[in-house]
Amino acid sequence: MTRRDARKVKAARVPARRRERGTGPAPQYNIRETREIIGKLIDQVVESGEAVLLGRRDAPDAILVSFERFEPLLRNDLRARLAFLLVDALFGDAPMHLRKPQLDELAGLPRQDLLTLLTIEELPLSGPQQAALERRLQKPEALRRLCRRFEIARTIRDASREGLYDVSEHLADEAVTDVHERATYGKRRASGK
Repeated sequence: MTRRDARKVKAARVPARRRERGTGPAPQYNIRETREIIGKLIDQVVESGEAVLLGRRDAPDAILVSFERFEPLLRNDLRARLAFLLVDALFGDAPMHLRKPQLDELAGLPRQDLLTLLTIEELPLSGPQQAALERRLQKPEALRRLCRRFEIARTIRDASREGLYDVSEHLADEAVTDVHERATYGKRRASGK
């Protein structure tokens, strides 16, 4: 294929291979297209927590992920890395506002609990599976919260697919609420209430 022919190929999203676990494939972009929209891709990756594959000729060469998602792998802490692997395997591309607290909680667990949780192949667990795992854990409440966050992530994913939920809108609403609460607290504090 000549360069001229290659230019004629539409540089559009190309479906990537499905991941074994998670919510689905990461979107893939041609590098030429990426140069034109890198700012938008970075915003998308930061807001959603999803990974984006970059490549040439429909083959992935690199991956773009938010620093917040990748940061646990940079730590020199085995528990943080194990927590990252567990959350990435079970939560797929769930929004970062659900992944981050789960990462933080799991990174604080005893190493043996993390290794036990790594035996989970997929969520949700059946009642007997969850009960058996809870008996093996020093902190069984972590498993209950993991399962609950997974249910929330699945609900958000389903709502997003139906056009009923947008993570960026959710985060914008939270930011407005935070600003309002800080302003209200500041006024109370100034008035001595």
